Amino acid sequence: SYVYANYLSVPTKTQTLLWPMLGAMERMPVEADPRLPEDYREAVAAALTTANYLSGLAEYDLDAPAMEPGEDFVEHFLDMGRGYCVHFATTGVLLLRMQNIPARYASGYLAHLVGLRSGCGVSGRWVCWGGGWGL
Repeated sequence: SYVYANYLSVPTKTQTLLWPMLGAMERMPVEADPRLPEDYREAVAAALTTANYLSGLAEYDLDAPAMEPGEDFVEHFLDMGRGYCVHFATTGVLLLRMQNIPARYASGYLAHLVGLRSGCGVSGRWVCWGGGWGL
C-alpha cells in the first residue's frame, strides 16, 4: 500500500544512530490498554514505549541550542539531551518507522480564539507532532 511504501524509510546513518535505542526500548515496554481492539495494541504499545523512552532521554527545552550547519538533526538532539516538539516528533517518527510502523511528521499552528462576544482575538503557538498509522 501507499502508506507502507512511503512512510517507513529512515536514512542509513540515522538507523545506525537509533538501533541501540530500540534495544533499550525493548527492555522497558509499555502495555497498551487491553480495551483497545487487538489490531491496534501493538502499534499503540510501540508509540507509548517510544514516547516514554524519549521523555526519559531528553528534556523539553524551548531554548535548546541550534545545531551547526551540516550537523545531523537527530544526532544533535540526542547529543544535547534537550529539545522541543520538532526534535521529539522527528526522532519519535523515525523510531516508529524502525519498528515497522508507518509514521510521518506534521506541524501546524494551534490557535485559541478569545473574546468572541466583544470582538475576536487569536493567540496560539506553533506545534508539531508525529503520527503513526494504525494508532
